[in-house]
Amino acid sequence: MYTDKNLGEQLLTTLDACNAQIQATFTELLEPYDLTLTEYRALQILWTEDGLASKQLARKLGKEGSSITPMVKSLEEKHFVQRRENPADARSACVFLTEKGKQARIPARTLDGQLLACLKHSGSLQEADLYTLLRLLDKALISLRT
Repeated sequence: MYTDKNLGEQLLTTLDACNAQIQATFTELLEPYDLTLTEYRALQILWTEDGLASKQLARKLGKEGSSITPMVKSLEEKHFVQRRENPADARSACVFLTEKGKQARIPARTLDGQLLACLKHSGSLQEADLYTLLRLLDKALISLRT
């Protein structure tokens, strides 16, 4: 199936296709919660570290600070978060979970299980395979970042 020839291209194509499919599947799973994938990722971060400055949240999402403003505004309109003045820097805001945002954590935990069920659905992937994949992707990230 794979050859040494064009290994980089094969890797890029496969990772890109896998990423797109996982995002599409997860987006579908998030539909009943009225959340986008980026909004869900932001909530995951805030469930761990509530009250982050917008710039900190953006950095943890791997995005530019100003690029998350529409996403935070959308979460605010859906009553998942609220922005408050940053006590350390009045020019920026901190993002805090509302009660609805805190409670969304409970049903959202099931999403991870649903995604794993989708990945294991055909029977070709076992849980051990997914852990191996995760370790290999972590190694690839480390290599690319250094």
